[in-house]
Amino acid sequence: KTSTVIVPAFADTPFAEIFNTIPPGWIIHNPDGQITWELATAANDQANNKALKLNYFDYEDKIGEIDIFLSPIFDLTSAPAATLSFDVAHARYQSSNDRLQVIALTDCADILEGTIVYNKAGDELRTAPSTTQAFTPLNGSQWRRELIDLSAFIGMQRVQIAFVGINDWGNNIYIDNVSMVTEETNDAALVRLAEP
Repeated sequence: KTSTVIVPAFADTPFAEIFNTIPPGWIIHNPDGQITWELATAANDQANNKALKLNYFDYEDKIGEIDIFLSPIFDLTSAPAATLSFDVAHARYQSSNDRLQVIALTDCADILEGTIVYNKAGDELRTAPSTTQAFTPLNGSQWRRELIDLSAFIGMQRVQIAFVGINDWGNNIYIDNVSMVTEETNDAALVRLAEP
């Protein structure tokens, strides 16, 4: 008998990933061996922008199949804050309900043992009108910025982030500009106008 063992890499925080290439230390896990996460051109602020794409428009396997893009391990032991952000783009194919989840894993846990910190499908996930064509974002207006508070994981030594696509025979999902901020920030607001 044989078994494939994946030993995840460690990475420093804060980090930012723009996906000009598949970053070292990140793992694409493709349980069904079919279509999975890949680099693609997807216009955002620039027409030739590169992003990570999940081609659910051409997916032919069973509904409910998953594809996982797994981060390296991050040490949040002494982080004063932890916020994950990323850009997403998706258009539904008719009434399909493709799903994107972000799952936080601790201490090298299995994906099923992780904490779902982001979970959107269908109209909640879409950033552009439904279409019967393969979706590729036309420009930055067809993307949305997502922010996820990971403060519940501060103090933990081994935290991984999994982007999980769940197929519903729908349309393409794109992610880009993934970053984690581990510094505290304070919002400034006008409290009082003294003069005039």
